[in-house]
Amino acid sequence: MAGFESFSIALDKSIDLSDTAQFAIFIRSVDKEFTVTAELLASQPLKGTATEEHIFNEVQKVFTSFGLPWSKLVGIYIDGVPSMVGLHKDFIGILNEKATELNVQKDDLIVLHCIIHQQKVNSTSEWLSVGFLNALLMAAKSLERLAIPVREWKCHLLFYIATVKLPTELKTRFEKRYGNDPRVLPTFDQLVRFLEKECRLLDNIP
Repeated sequence: MAGFESFSIALDKSIDLSDTAQFAIFIRSVDKEFTVTAELLASQPLKGTATEEHIFNEVQKVFTSFGLPWSKLVGIYIDGVPSMVGLHKDFIGILNEKATELNVQKDDLIVLHCIIHQQKVNSTSEWLSVGFLNALLMAAKSLERLAIPVREWKCHLLFYIATVKLPTELKTRFEKRYGNDPRVLPTFDQLVRFLEKECRLLDNIP
């Protein structure tokens, strides 16, 4: 597992055909040459009722076994079962508590939850915040760890891809707000602020 600059993990807990709980960890990493690797890192049965502490400890054992540095973790995707996203103390809560001890860059960490398990969320808002903005920020953090200045116009590819993928209505509003002066190009940070505001508006948050 050596040689990569950053990585993200996906955690999944499900029941197999023999009615046994299975816990799987998938990893997606990128190295200095922009080579992306995605694979199943570990899979094992869970005995009894798996608590969030149990799941976290299993992940920590796998990290230790494969020599994965927590400091290079940039993203986590988790499913929505109660042991993973409980109301009081979930997997991410434990990770935040241990952030200093494990050298986790929690301010840079992007967390995505399973869309199927999310409830009472406007579908447009969900797509924009979870499916687009969080994915964009995760890509930016990975590039920054490769010392690529995504916020400078000499590296505008990510900005271009993001604006091309925007729905026409959103793209038009963004261009009207930040593209009035042809001498000044919009910035990556302006795009992020615009998307964050759109998410708040869709969620009726001031």
